[in-house]
Amino acid sequence: MDTIQAACAQLAVHQDRYVQELSEVIERADRQRDNEYDQLRARLSKATSEIKTLRSELKRTRSQVEDLTTQVADEAARTVELLHEQYSPKSESTKAKRRQGVMRTDGQSEGGNPSFSGQIKKFSVAPPPRPRNRNGRGAKNWEGLERIEIPMDFPKTCPCPCPCGCGGTIRSFYPDEKREVIPAKFYIVVRRYLRYRCRKDDVTVGTLYKPTLMPGVTSGSSMLAYLVTMRYGWGMPMYRIENMLNHSGTTYHRATMCKQIGRLAAELGHVTSELQRHTLDDASRIFFDETVLKILRPGEGKTGQSYMYAAHRDDSSFGGNAPRSTVFFHRTSRSMAHIHGILGGKSLIVQHDGYAGYGRLGQPGSDVENIVSVECWVHARRNFIKAAQTMESNLPNEVVEMMAELFDVESILRGQTPAARLTYRNERSQAVVQKLHSRLRGMSSRTLQKDRLGKAINYTLERWDSLTLFLRDGRIDLDTNPVERQFKPIILQRKGSLFIGSEEGGAYVGCDVLIG
Repeated sequence: MDTIQAACAQLAVHQDRYVQELSEVIERADRQRDNEYDQLRARLSKATSEIKTLRSELKRTRSQVEDLTTQVADEAARTVELLHEQYSPKSESTKAKRRQGVMRTDGQSEGGNPSFSGQIKKFSVAPPPRPRNRNGRGAKNWEGLERIEIPMDFPKTCPCPCPCGCGGTIRSFYPDEKREVIPAKFYIVVRRYLRYRCRKDDVTVGTLYKPTLMPGVTSGSSMLAYLVTMRYGWGMPMYRIENMLNHSGTTYHRATMCKQIGRLAAELGHVTSELQRHTLDDASRIFFDETVLKILRPGEGKTGQSYMYAAHRDDSSFGGNAPRSTVFFHRTSRSMAHIHGILGGKSLIVQHDGYAGYGRLGQPGSDVENIVSVECWVHARRNFIKAAQTMESNLPNEVVEMMAELFDVESILRGQTPAARLTYRNERSQAVVQKLHSRLRGMSSRTLQKDRLGKAINYTLERWDSLTLFLRDGRIDLDTNPVERQFKPIILQRKGSLFIGSEEGGAYVGCDVLIG
């Protein structure tokens, strides 16, 4: 550009007019080109600035889209989880601690329990599922199994040449691990006790027999333990156990099994008595429930209903270290007299399902006046879940949500001391309970009393004092699930047999379940 301007300056001083005009044209064209170049450069700078602005806006928009996508996924996961908790077949056994990423903001004041601080409740998206194992075999979890080395037979030419004849030597060993089983072996134990001929009295003198649990029975202790475990531990019917033993080469009739198992229960009565003392006399809090068990009614041509009551002690929820124990009581009916007969004279906290037979527990002047009666939040929640299944209103779901907040707090408190549980409940659960009570009273005035929702509200309000005892005693839990889980052997007993033969047989079942 400078060279062109210098050349034009030289041509301008030339005498020829044509040359002068030509230099002027070239100079104008050069200036025009400079102007256009400056304009293009200004436009380019402006476009570059706009591109930078658009890129920053695009980045910010993408960040907003990602945040919104995460929020939508969180809400979708929470909705699916709540629907599953309320409407799944196992909704009653669903606990708040199973929720994805459930944590709570503590916000404690000074002097609170520091172990609860920094916990934030968040409904997060479930982690992506692990890739499916498609090789037909899962992970080996064999740490608890004994490993038995089996030497392998090698060719006699080893360790010198390779089997192919190349002369290579052994380099290493490849371990081939497989699971194997040694089937149960049934055998006859023959114990030969010495007998002597006494020359002094001219009589035969024998030696003392080894003490046994059931003298005179053809089955030893290990065989009796096997029968009880198979019947009540694994829930196998007697006829199936009989077939298994027959295939093993030993004849063992079902009638003999029943008689020996019943006698074993009678012989172990002192064990049951000790369990009753540990469960009912030494405990400060127990769970109590009952379930149906069919019983034979001779002369009526049909079976009747009897009940198996269970008292379960589990102090682990409030930091206790006493062993868990369960005692079963067979009774012919579900009347209040049987409940008072079991709990009469005891002084403890009894958590139950709210059946009317427990209605007079703690009544002054009765033999159960020292019982603290506590009812179950799960049974109260169940009524609102049933109402939500048949109603389009969101009110039942709202109540279930507030109850879920109480269970969320309890999932944090499990295993803490009663004092710590009570302090944290007063800080967290007290406000939820007050809010729930106000909401239920407000809903009660606008709901039909005979409606399913109205019945659920009345059920909860009528038992409100008993339900809220957990705010005054740190040993109390919200539900009776621990004792309900103890009925699994009884339920398997119901499925594996048509009925029990007598009340005595029901008592034997309760004892044998504890052994199995």
